[in-house]
Amino acid sequence: MVNVNLAFVARNNLFRTHGEFVIVPIPATAGNWTFTDNLFDEPQFFEITSLPFDYDYNAYWPLPSTFFNGDITQLQPTSPGDGTTNGLNEVVLSSAPPYASGPFGNYYISTLTPLYQAGSQTAGAAGLAQYTAFTNEVKDSANLPVNIGLHYVAATNSFPLDSDADGIPDYVEDANGNGIVDPGETDPYNPMTDGVNPDPSNSVYLDIDLSGDGLVGRVKAALGINPLDSGNPLVLEGVSGPQAEIATFEIPVSYNIVTNTGIAQLFFNGVCVSLEDITNAADGNTLLNWNTTYEPPGQHFLQAQFTLNESGGPTSVNLGSGPLLPYYSDNVLQFFESDSYFDTNGAYLDAQLPELDASYVISLYDPSTNPETLITAITNSTSNGMIQENWNGTYADDDTPFTGAEVDAVYDVTLLDSGFGQSGVYNPAKQTTHKRHKRRMPQLNVTEQGNGFDFMYVYTPANGNFSGQFEDYGVVWNGLQGVVDLLLTPTTNPNTIKDNYSSTFNNYTGEDNNNHGNGTSEGWPGYLTSQSEVTNWLYPTMANGSTKNFFAYAHGSGPAIASYDDSVVLWAPEVADVLTNYYGWQIISVKNPYRFVFLDGCSTASTPEWRQAFGIFPIWATNSAARYKLGPQAFVGWGKDTTGWLNPSVDTAETENVALAYAEALNDMYELWLDNYALAICIHSASVQQPNIAPFPVPTNAQFYHISGEAGVDGQNYDYYIPATNIVTSPIYVIGHSGLTRGSVDPNYDGLYVSPIDTQ
Repeated sequence: MVNVNLAFVARNNLFRTHGEFVIVPIPATAGNWTFTDNLFDEPQFFEITSLPFDYDYNAYWPLPSTFFNGDITQLQPTSPGDGTTNGLNEVVLSSAPPYASGPFGNYYISTLTPLYQAGSQTAGAAGLAQYTAFTNEVKDSANLPVNIGLHYVAATNSFPLDSDADGIPDYVEDANGNGIVDPGETDPYNPMTDGVNPDPSNSVYLDIDLSGDGLVGRVKAALGINPLDSGNPLVLEGVSGPQAEIATFEIPVSYNIVTNTGIAQLFFNGVCVSLEDITNAADGNTLLNWNTTYEPPGQHFLQAQFTLNESGGPTSVNLGSGPLLPYYSDNVLQFFESDSYFDTNGAYLDAQLPELDASYVISLYDPSTNPETLITAITNSTSNGMIQENWNGTYADDDTPFTGAEVDAVYDVTLLDSGFGQSGVYNPAKQTTHKRHKRRMPQLNVTEQGNGFDFMYVYTPANGNFSGQFEDYGVVWNGLQGVVDLLLTPTTNPNTIKDNYSSTFNNYTGEDNNNHGNGTSEGWPGYLTSQSEVTNWLYPTMANGSTKNFFAYAHGSGPAIASYDDSVVLWAPEVADVLTNYYGWQIISVKNPYRFVFLDGCSTASTPEWRQAFGIFPIWATNSAARYKLGPQAFVGWGKDTTGWLNPSVDTAETENVALAYAEALNDMYELWLDNYALAICIHSASVQQPNIAPFPVPTNAQFYHISGEAGVDGQNYDYYIPATNIVTSPIYVIGHSGLTRGSVDPNYDGLYVSPIDTQ
């Protein structure tokens, strides 16, 4: 049993029990339990009348006396002395409810019963003005008492009633069911509510799926589809065979429309595939090309997903998905991103097998020649389900170094377990015991080491009255400037251990920030207000080779971070292009890998897209310690939506103090970071409730936040208890090394804040 401190209200239900109905109302600070306008069909009540409980305007068809021995067949008054008189308007039926079948159920009734217009409130107040309880399908009148009991959507010819024949049922147009055309609704009796657009194209339906095909109006408009069209075009049509190493699928949507309005991607068991690309089909449709060798073999499900270039605001639905497609991959190995490179010392040649025992030959070729020239070959076997080989970077003589820019690694693998996988269960679908797989590896000639740090934020509150706090000398500006000063200000005390970063984007207080236009020394915390600032100021510093660390505060999603009004938007594919970090269907080519990135925005770690854009690899690449040609890296993001402490709805001292306290949480995190503590410790410290800090909204803080501090924005101490109803928590994830430190890595703290493997 779980006790929940919430009010419980039951209205307009049918309780057809024919037996025991036990009521144990748990006292709740939010209000008493309440039962009104319900029909109880033959109940036998067991009720604790000493607990607070409110009821009225209910109807009863009593349990026959032959079935009980004086038990209670109606709700009984309680005696806690709460001042409420219960049960003054109950209805006891003298005959059984005359149930009848209708288009949506079997419990319609006639108007010729005492239930008719006998409820406690009007049908409009109950939200049932577009519903009916009766077989004549007449709606409850919005301004008259609601009918007691169960209601169904009003219908005609077994379809939801559409009074104005605009294709949208009345109950959808009047979303709250009060019988009034409220803001955000269309008129059920007018097919063109705004006098300009047909109701299906009205902006109120941009985030609504009117046809039930899984695509909201915003997505359909981008794809040029009628909002009422029930045909989902994001269906995968196979082009290459199901056993192809490179699988290609066609989506019957124009390539030009897709690429001009958004991003199309292939999802594998609900997660974006590792290596893919989008190309133009001969007929103008969209092709999704997928390298299957970077996903596990076996039975899976594929799905096309389309994400719009514009987020439409923090609550908008900006993506749509097609139907699932079963897909069986008969690959005999799975490659990993982190060992897709070679350098002057050679390469790690790792792969996961579907069975424990296998023999293999790995042949390395120089693809710059025609035909390709054999560099060397490695022959071996394994009994642990893993291939882990080291190539020393030379030709077969183990002396002559290979100096080319790319290597083709060809794996010839023979499985030896006769169809028995690692689980030990025989799989008769495994008919092939020998197969060849090929991958291309580029030469890695850069590292992630760099001392540059870019720190940016954008406007995020829905209330424009708070804009001044984000601008020069506002609470948010000053708070985040304090973090920038901490990171960038040079240390003059020889006894301190802090090691400041450099930046060609941000400026610390006291440094002339003429590069941002005002020629003063007030500092620059990275506040961006237009897309041109991203293009002209931010991107050049991100790509200059010395910047390897990044922080952003913004609204977020799997592929984007943005301001509230979308005046500033950073897309993961665009950032990948700026950094020349490429994840294609044939090759991974990371030319500008970052060392440490924290995207402080909703859902930024819900998919692999952002960490891929920054060239950051996970550490689960093999069964042993990760084998990288890059040094340790870390990407930090949120798994889903979170409370934004810099997103107040009103401009008050409380919200300003909370915003300032969140900036202090970031300051606390980065101060520990500069003191060379492991990233996991830094995150933990910023997640703990303590004075002067609004902690990270992690699940351990789900009940409430106690935010207190001294000398707030008005010079006064502050002390706020923020209830759970006002916060949204999310796991914070680290992809890469949670043991990463300012200058190295502490492996004792790796494995913390790990995201689900499918989102890495």
